[in-house]
Amino acid sequence: MMGNVGRVLILLCVWWVATPPAVADGPMHKYGFCAVSSNDQKMIYVSATFETPWPVIVSLESRFLSFVVSKYGRSIDFSRVQCFTHSTRADSQAYRSTVLAPIPGVPFIETGWAPEATPPSAAPTPTPPSAPTLSTNASPAATTAEPIGTVPQAATYVICKSDFNIDRQRFYNPPVDGRDGGYGEWMASYRRYLEQTYRHTSTNLSCGKYPTQAAAQTDFDSWVTGARATSSPDIKGVPEPIVITNWKY
Repeated sequence: MMGNVGRVLILLCVWWVATPPAVADGPMHKYGFCAVSSNDQKMIYVSATFETPWPVIVSLESRFLSFVVSKYGRSIDFSRVQCFTHSTRADSQAYRSTVLAPIPGVPFIETGWAPEATPPSAAPTPTPPSAPTLSTNASPAATTAEPIGTVPQAATYVICKSDFNIDRQRFYNPPVDGRDGGYGEWMASYRRYLEQTYRHTSTNLSCGKYPTQAAAQTDFDSWVTGARATSSPDIKGVPEPIVITNWKY
């Protein structure tokens, strides 16, 4: 017989499917909440309604899951974590009230978690340098600046992933040249690649950018190691598929 938590989790999945998919060219900020159940399905851990920059760099699910595990231990059902986002705080709060309506015998643990304003892999915004003070005694040759075109453009390396999906598949892509793209372009390109190559569609997709290939490789290795460590088997004992993709931007 299905318990109350099981019914809540099914409700979460049904409402998740009905939620309009998030798009990369949406508003600069969105509002949402996250939820995950314990392994024994006797309680559900939930976040507050939060505001987050959009598109996200590191998935909300992975950050929420890391927080819950670090605070409450590893008795968490990793396959049940879900985050939901909306364009307004009012929409998110209304949706949260509906999906997480109180049910007798099902305790909801308010974790208080919210994503940080700047995700860990996001590069800080550089501070514009102040204008140099020129000496009145300087010769014209000494004050002539080099043409802008002679300064080499900094390289950008990108890693992308799609994980914590309803179909339990996980996809991870090693560092590629991000060229002159941005998060919206990289995510849209990777989404098309997954659809065309694996017939996989997902709104739970994120990318990170790095100034060096070594830094990008370090985080990619961390992603894959974490995925393998948290891969939970289905009822037949089959672990979640982890696929290393070959996407290029």
